[in-house]
Amino acid sequence: MAQNTVNILKNKLQEFIKKYYLNEIIKGVFISLSVILIYFLFAVLLNYYTSLTTVYRKILFFLLIFVSIVFLSVYVIKPLLNYFGFLKPISEYDAAKMIGNYFSSVQDKLLNTLQLSNTADNYVDVELLQAGINQKIDELKPIPFTNAVDFKENKKYLYLFSIPFVLFLIIWIFSPKIVQDGSTKLINYNKEFLPKAPFSFNLQNKELTAIKGEPFTIQLSLEGKTLPKNVYVIIDGVKHLLIKAENNNWTYTLTSTNKNFEFQFYAGGFYSNKYIVEVFPKPTTQKFEVKLSYPSYLNMKNTTLENIGNFTVPEGTIIEWKVYTENTNQLHFIVGDSVLNTKQLDKNAFSASYKANNSFNYKLAVSNDKIKNKDTLSFYVDVIKDRHPSIIVTTVLDTITFKNIYCKIDISDDYGFSALKLFVKSENAQNYQTKKLNILYGQPEQALYFTIEADSFLLPEDEKLVYYFQVWDNDKPHGYKSSKTFTQQYKKPGFSELSEKTDKNNQAIKDKLSESLDEVKKLKKEIADLKKSLFEKEKPDWQDQKKIQQLMEKEKQLEKMLNEASEINKQNNFRQNDENVSQEILQKQQMLNELFDKVMTEEMKKMYEELQKMLEELNKSKLEEELEQAELTNEELEKELDRSIEMFKQLEVEQKAEQLKNELEKLAKKQEELAEKTEKSNKSDAEDLNAEQEKLNKQYEDIKKQLSELEKLNNELENKKDLGIDQEKKEQISQELQKAAETLDSNKPKKASDNQKKAANDMKEMAQQMQNSMSSGKQQAEDVEALKQILKNLIESSFQQEDLMKRIQQTSTKDPTFVKLTQEQKLIQENTRIIKDSLYALSKRVFQISHIINKELTNLDYNLDKAIYYLAERQKQVAAAKQQAAMTAYNNLALLLDEALQQMQQQMQQQSGKGSCKKPGGNSPKPSVSDIKKMQQQMAKQLEGLKKALEGKKKPGQKPGKLPGKMSKHMAQMAAQQAAIRQKLQELQNQLDGGKKGSGAKKLKEISDLMEQTEKDIVNNNVTNETLKRQQEILTRLLESEKAEREQDKDNKRKAQTAENIDHEVNQYLQNYFNKQKKQTEYLKTITPNYKIYYKKKVGNYFLNLTKSHE
Repeated sequence: MAQNTVNILKNKLQEFIKKYYLNEIIKGVFISLSVILIYFLFAVLLNYYTSLTTVYRKILFFLLIFVSIVFLSVYVIKPLLNYFGFLKPISEYDAAKMIGNYFSSVQDKLLNTLQLSNTADNYVDVELLQAGINQKIDELKPIPFTNAVDFKENKKYLYLFSIPFVLFLIIWIFSPKIVQDGSTKLINYNKEFLPKAPFSFNLQNKELTAIKGEPFTIQLSLEGKTLPKNVYVIIDGVKHLLIKAENNNWTYTLTSTNKNFEFQFYAGGFYSNKYIVEVFPKPTTQKFEVKLSYPSYLNMKNTTLENIGNFTVPEGTIIEWKVYTENTNQLHFIVGDSVLNTKQLDKNAFSASYKANNSFNYKLAVSNDKIKNKDTLSFYVDVIKDRHPSIIVTTVLDTITFKNIYCKIDISDDYGFSALKLFVKSENAQNYQTKKLNILYGQPEQALYFTIEADSFLLPEDEKLVYYFQVWDNDKPHGYKSSKTFTQQYKKPGFSELSEKTDKNNQAIKDKLSESLDEVKKLKKEIADLKKSLFEKEKPDWQDQKKIQQLMEKEKQLEKMLNEASEINKQNNFRQNDENVSQEILQKQQMLNELFDKVMTEEMKKMYEELQKMLEELNKSKLEEELEQAELTNEELEKELDRSIEMFKQLEVEQKAEQLKNELEKLAKKQEELAEKTEKSNKSDAEDLNAEQEKLNKQYEDIKKQLSELEKLNNELENKKDLGIDQEKKEQISQELQKAAETLDSNKPKKASDNQKKAANDMKEMAQQMQNSMSSGKQQAEDVEALKQILKNLIESSFQQEDLMKRIQQTSTKDPTFVKLTQEQKLIQENTRIIKDSLYALSKRVFQISHIINKELTNLDYNLDKAIYYLAERQKQVAAAKQQAAMTAYNNLALLLDEALQQMQQQMQQQSGKGSCKKPGGNSPKPSVSDIKKMQQQMAKQLEGLKKALEGKKKPGQKPGKLPGKMSKHMAQMAAQQAAIRQKLQELQNQLDGGKKGSGAKKLKEISDLMEQTEKDIVNNNVTNETLKRQQEILTRLLESEKAEREQDKDNKRKAQTAENIDHEVNQYLQNYFNKQKKQTEYLKTITPNYKIYYKKKVGNYFLNLTKSHE
C-alpha cells in the first residue's frame, strides 16, 4: 500500500519532467529560428548592398552554419534528446524543487517525502515512518504537478521570432531580388559577383572543351545600350584583345591548348564571369605496320610496310594492320561500307586483318572517352587481279636456207608461268606434236628465242607446217590460265622461188662488183690527175689535201660496196650448200669468198692513211711515191675486180647448171612414180592423176625457163662452157608431158603411162648429158697445159733477167753496149707482159690461181719499168735494186704457179679416179708427219751442200742473190721442193682443223711459217747459218708432231667424216636483229632490285614496250 502511493507520486513527477522538456524544445525552436533568421537577413542584406570579396562571404556563410548548429544543438536537439531519454533528464529532487517553488503550499513537502521514501529502509520503526509518508502523499495528491510548466510563457519567444520573420516576408514580398541575390552570393561564396555592367557578356561557345594541341576559338557577343569599344579576354592574368566581327560579335583564337585554363572578359571597366575550359588529350595514330601475306602459289616473300597506307597487292593477299596510337581506347577500321573487327593488343595498340580479293578504300578512325572519330585517315588498296598471260611471237623466216623459222617469243604475266609449249604438225596430220620450252618460271616478263627446224618434219612437197605457241601462268587456284598465239603456217618455197631469189642476189652481186670496178677506174684517173698536179707544184696545198680526203672517202665507199657484195655472196652460198652441191663447186665457192675478202687488202687501207700523213707533213717527194704506189694498187684492184666478176659469172653458171641437173633428176623420179601409179590406176583416179601430171608439167616448164636463163648467162662469159643442153630433147620432153596430160584427159591411162615413162627417161638422159659436160676434164686439161707453158716461159724470163743483171753489173755506163743492155731489158719486159696477159686471162677461169699472183705480176711489171727508167738515166745501182726486186717477183710467181699447178693436177687425178662427185682425198694418200719429216731431212742435206757451194763460188764483195748462172736452176728447183713440202704440211694442218684438233694444227702452222722463211732465203740466194739452224728447229718440231700423231693413232679409231652441215651458221645473218635486242634488254634484266609490286609492273611494261618498239 505504502509502496503504491510512492510510485504514484513518482509518476506524477515524470509527467512533469516530460512536459518540462517539451516546453524547452518549443522555446528552443523559437529562439534558434529567431537568431538564425536574424543572422540570415543580416548576411543577405550585407551581401546585396555591398561587394564583399569571396573571403568575407565565405566567413559569413560558415558563421551562419556555425550559429545555426550551435543554437539548434543547445536549444532544440539537446532538450529533444532529454525528452526521449537519450540524454539523462533532470532528477526527481530537481523536479520536486521546481514544483515546490511553483506551488507555495507544497514548498519542501514533496522534497522531504521523496527523501523519506528513499531512506525508509534505514529506520527501525518502519511502520511509523511509512505512515508519515503516506500522510504527506495524501496531502500532495490533489496538487497537479504539470501545472508547474506553462506553455504560454513561450509567447515572448514567438514574438521574438515574428519580428525577423515579418521583416523577411516584407523583403521577399516587396523586393525578392534582395533575398535572391543576397542568398545567391552567400551560398556561392566562392563565385565572384562583379558590379553590374550597362551591357551583358554573352559567351557563344556551346561547349567549353578543347582538344590538346589544337586551336580553340572563344566567341563572345555583347548586348546593351552602351557598348564598349574594345573587349579583352583575360587568360592566366594576361589580357588579349578580341577581334571584332559582325553584329557585335568578338572572337579570340588560341593557337594551341595544352591544359585546362580559366578566362573572363573585360570591357569598359567591367568584368564578366569566369569560365573554365577543359582540355582533353587528342586520340592520334602514331604509326602503323602493314603485313602482306601473299598467296603461296606466287612464291613471293611476305613483306611488311611501315606507315604506307596506299599500296598494291595481288589478289588473295591477306593484309594485317598493326596500328599504334596515343590517348586512344577505340579504333574504328572501315573497309568500304563495313566495319572490321579490331583487336586491342595493349593500351594503345590495335590490329585488324582482311583478305583482298578486290580493290577497296579503307579508313582508320581513333577515339577516346571524350573525343569520337576526330581524325580519320583514308587510304586505297589496289588489288591486281591475276590476269591471263600475254604472248607475242615475232617470226623471221630463214630466207637463206629456208630450213628454219626463227621465233622471238615475248611472254608476260603478273607473277610468273607454269609452262610454255610449241604445238606443231604437218597440214594434213591429225594431232599436234608438242615441245615444252625452257622458261624462267618466276620471271614476269621474258623474251625467248627459239628455232623451229622445219626440215626435221620431212614435209611432203607443197604441204604446209602448222604451228602455234601456248603459255600457262602459275595461278593454280584459278586452274592455270593460258593464252595462245594465232595458228601460223609455213611452206618451204619451191625450186622456182629459190632460183628467183638466187638470181636476184647474183644480179645484185654483179651490180655491186661492176659499180666497184667503175669506182676503181675513176679513182685511178683521179690519182693520175693528182700526181700530175703535184708534179707541177713546188709543194702540196690545201686543195691537194682536200683531194686526198675525197680519195679516202671514195676508198671507204668502195670498201663498203665490196663488203656488201661479199655478204650477199655468203648468203647465197649458205642457201646453195643446203642442196646437193658437188665438192668442186663448194671448193670454188670457198676460193671465191677468199677472193672477195682479199680484194680490198689491209695494205691498201694503210696506203691511204700514209697518203694523209704525207700530205699533213707537206712532203712532196714521199707523197709522189705514195701516189705512185696507190696507182699501182688501184691497177691491181681493177684487175682483181674484173677477175672476180668473171669468176663469179662462171661459178654462177656452174651452180645453176648443177641445180638444174639435180632438179631434172628429181622431176624424172617423180614422173616415174606417177607413171607406175597411172599404170595401176582405175578410171576413177583419172582426175587426180591428171592434176598431178599438170603439176609436174608446170615444174618442168619452170626448169625449161631456168635452162634458157642458164644459156643466157653462159653466153655472157668470156669463155663459154659446154652445158650439154640438148635443145631437141628439151622440146621433146615438153611434148611427151603434154601428150601424157591429154591422154589422161581422154581416160587412157595405159598410153599416158608410156608417155610419162618416155618423158622421165628423156629427163634422165638430159641430166646425164649436163653432168657429163660439167665433169669433163677437157677444159681443165687445157688450163693445166696453159699454166705449164706460162710457168716455163716465166722461168726462162727469170734466167734471162738473171743473166742480164750479171752483164749489166760488169758493164760500165759509158760503154756503148750499155744501151744494148737497156734494150734487152725492154725486150724482157715485153715478154713478161705477154706472160702477164696470158696469166691474167687464165686466172679468170682457174680458181686455183691465187689473188697474190696478180699482185706479184703488178710488182714485177713496175720494177722492170723502173729498172728501164734508171738504166736510161745511167743510175746502175738503183736499176740493180729494181732488177733484184723483179727477180724476187719472178721467183715468187714461179713458186705460186707451181703450187697452183699441183693443185690443178691433184684435182684432175681425183676426178679421173672417182668422178666429179668425189670428195677431196679420195685417191690421194693422207699426208703424214713422218713422210714430211723424211722429205725435210733431205732438204736439210741439200741446203748444207748449197751453203758450201755458195761460199766456194761467191766472189769477193759479191752481194747475196747474185750467183753464177749455173746454180740458178738448181736454186729454183730447191725452192719448189720446199714449197711442195710446205704444201703437204698445210694439207695435214687443214685436216686437223677440220677435225677440230686445235693444238696439233697450231704446231703445224708454226712449222709451216718456218718453212716459208726458208723458201724466202732460197729464192733470195741468202742461205746462211741461220737458215741451217732453222732447218734443225723444223726437224725437231716435226719429230715432236710425229710422236703425237703415233699416240693419237693408238688411242683413237679412224672414222670417216662427211662435210659438216653448215645450216646453223646462217644464224649470224638472220638473228642479228634478235641478238641486238637481246643484249640490250637482258643486260637491264640482270639488274633485279627488290622493287615493290607496283614498280615491278611498271618495269615489266617498259620491257614489253621496248620489245615491241624494236619489232
